[in-house]
Amino acid sequence: MTSFRKMAINTVMNRVNSPEQDMNVKPSALFARNVFTTERMREYLPEHAIEAVQECVSKGVPMDRQVAGIVAAG
Repeated sequence: MTSFRKMAINTVMNRVNSPEQDMNVKPSALFARNVFTTERMREYLPEHAIEAVQECVSKGVPMDRQVAGIVAAG
């Protein structure tokens, strides 16, 4: 899992910002494009992890540390 974190940091640090790139796009087209929806979760997570996330969000049930690791690695 540490390697994923290091790869993410390297990706962010090497990214070139170009604000003019998003200036021609409507905000409604950008809204929620990076949200981890249930449909997207189904692509990356096992069913038990999805159920744990949904219980955590809807009922406030604490998430198991092992499941949290699966979600973070997603």
